[in-house]
Amino acid sequence: MKLNLIFNNSFFKVVFVIYLLLKPFLFFDNGSPQISDYVLIPTLLLYFGIFRPTDLLKEKPVQFLVAFLTIVFVVNVGYAILPFETYQWKFLMPFFYYGYNALLFIFCSCLFKTFTKKDFTVFLFVIFISLGIQFLLILLDIDKGVVNNFKGRDYNYFNNPNQLAYYSLLLLTFLFFVRKQVLQLPYLVTLCVSLALVSIVCATSFPALLGGLFLLVLYILILLKKDLYKHLLVLLIAPLLLVVIKHDTIATEYNRIANRFDNPTQRVENSYADRGYDRVFVYPHYLLYGAGEGMYERFVPKSEKRPQEIHNTIINIFFNYGVLGGIMFVLFLYHSFKLTMISQLVYLFPIIVYNLLHNGIRYSLIWVIIAYIHYASQAHK
Repeated sequence: MKLNLIFNNSFFKVVFVIYLLLKPFLFFDNGSPQISDYVLIPTLLLYFGIFRPTDLLKEKPVQFLVAFLTIVFVVNVGYAILPFETYQWKFLMPFFYYGYNALLFIFCSCLFKTFTKKDFTVFLFVIFISLGIQFLLILLDIDKGVVNNFKGRDYNYFNNPNQLAYYSLLLLTFLFFVRKQVLQLPYLVTLCVSLALVSIVCATSFPALLGGLFLLVLYILILLKKDLYKHLLVLLIAPLLLVVIKHDTIATEYNRIANRFDNPTQRVENSYADRGYDRVFVYPHYLLYGAGEGMYERFVPKSEKRPQEIHNTIINIFFNYGVLGGIMFVLFLYHSFKLTMISQLVYLFPIIVYNLLHNGIRYSLIWVIIAYIHYASQAHK
């Protein structure tokens, strides 16, 4: 019996669901790969071994993505074999996580093409279950017990609150894109929006809070067309439950959130050096050929309490892989999005804002969203 009869699209959809449900559980402290990735990696290899979707190599996004991966490989291998004090083999790691995310992008681009109305309904329930679990963990004050100075910010089974906020923001954004596929369940979508917003508030990441507020206003504007008051009541379910169950800490939570919005000008000024933006001006030559990803003590002494990598996705890519690498990546995004209506691209604004202050491109869920947008734009071409 042929493998594609056993491992058909239904099988890969089930594994994809398992991956999404496991995604917010970071059982290991060292970032990726996590349990969800260990589930998905052999699945990706199996999928490409069976179906070999080589026809996608004709599509512009994939071509520019392959070009970008080639530059990532060349730059990092070059630095890995240069004898600094010792050989720096950690430079090779970025090629693997970019390669993994590239395979995930292609896999999802193919898989979404096979989605039916029922599949999108299941997908919505998966998002609801995942957000519901995060909300329940917040209510019960359950987390992985990381020794931290998060000052009361929730993080659940992520390694820090920013990761919980980013995950919730990505799912919230995803809801806006798939909303029209599940019009038969409008109130479930609204409940998911409510759960995602509460997780963002409790994680208290400044850019995610701004993004969540933007999407909330946008969602209310969308709801003005129909049953606004009913949806507003559903939106209040999660925050009201939070207030009722955690009423003894609400004042503290409010003050903590308010403090995140204090002195925004000072926050921006501090971000310039603290997030590594000054590196571009201190070491401009790396914009020509790339600095690679590794051996960050070239730029920031380990004794300094500053992030080792640049906390801005686009600046990080241009600095690490030079102008050519940056252009290839931008062209990949452009060709993935170019057929999407501007009214829908607005939904990405919060993710863009978040990635101006963080390097969020390694997180695989964002590649799933890019793949869906590419699929949707092709489907409506």
